[in-house]
Amino acid sequence: MTLKLVTAPIATAQAVQSSEPKETPSIQVTVQTFAADLADIQSFLSMSFSPTRARDVRNFLTSALTSLPKSFEFETLSQNEQVDYLLFQSHITRLLHQGKAAEKKFCKAKEMGLFGAWVDACIRFVETRHNVGRQSGREIATTFLTAEQGVDRLISVLDSEDSFQGDAERFIVFWTIARFEELHEALAEAVGFYQGYDPLISWWVEKPWETVSVRLTNLIAALKRKTGVDGPSSADDIIGDPIGREALLRELEAEWIAYTPEELVQIGEEELEWCEKEMEKASKALGFDSSQDALEHVKNTFVEPGEQIHVSPDHETILIFRHSSLCTTRLSATSQMKQLHTWKNTTSLLSRLFPKPIGERP
Repeated sequence: MTLKLVTAPIATAQAVQSSEPKETPSIQVTVQTFAADLADIQSFLSMSFSPTRARDVRNFLTSALTSLPKSFEFETLSQNEQVDYLLFQSHITRLLHQGKAAEKKFCKAKEMGLFGAWVDACIRFVETRHNVGRQSGREIATTFLTAEQGVDRLISVLDSEDSFQGDAERFIVFWTIARFEELHEALAEAVGFYQGYDPLISWWVEKPWETVSVRLTNLIAALKRKTGVDGPSSADDIIGDPIGREALLRELEAEWIAYTPEELVQIGEEELEWCEKEMEKASKALGFDSSQDALEHVKNTFVEPGEQIHVSPDHETILIFRHSSLCTTRLSATSQMKQLHTWKNTTSLLSRLFPKPIGERP
């Protein structure tokens, strides 16, 4: 008996193409997703001056900025969405500029000798721990020994009176304070991760880490002394970052302020001049020749504690309420008194302080 195998064609299901168009996320959802992704990158790579973090953030921001016009057609967006689009685009551009500025500071600190090879070694140790990479206790101990020597050399340089005297160098020294605090915190977290978990690494790094931790604390204190943060401060001790005109223009553009720095200074001077003229008018209206005397008079014109409700007579306030139609129902005398105590006639007080009208601003 011969068996014959009967074969039948197998029906293949053809892919059914959906007639519905692919839904594009709104600009609001895109902004929220962007903020969450950026926070994840910055949280995972905790050290803000890490070259790896700077590279990853730069690539992420560049990708987001490039994909924005591909994801949305500006002309088809509503007015509110167009505003969000422009603000989002401006925000990303600003973050890119700020990242470039931070990278320049990092390079300047390396040129000044503040960030030596030992800093790079410590950063690699922290980032390897974040990536759950395999590490050797002996290598970590060697890294800490190198860091100890590097910190000691840097402290000796900082203790020299001739070091880092320029304003630009002094600012970089001030900027590195927060960076070394970040490094100290990141190293403590990495060491704490291995302690008790990896017995070999725990044995190798216990003593070296105690020494490096103390050295880093001393380094941060030396940096603060160098910049005057811990000592008696004065106006000359204010440390600022002279970012320059081009950076100011970028910041103004990011804030959508359509003025140059020079125009803003000019506007400020004009506003100050107008304020001074109005002060002179108010001083003469009060009967004083000097604005300083008028200010002293106004400063001493105050109501004693608990006497605020007696500043103006009650009948004057009632007249104002009735004349302005602020009361729409007839109240009893007691109810009127209770309500009047919560709203007093400031016009009467101002008329006593300024008996003559002051000219309005043109």
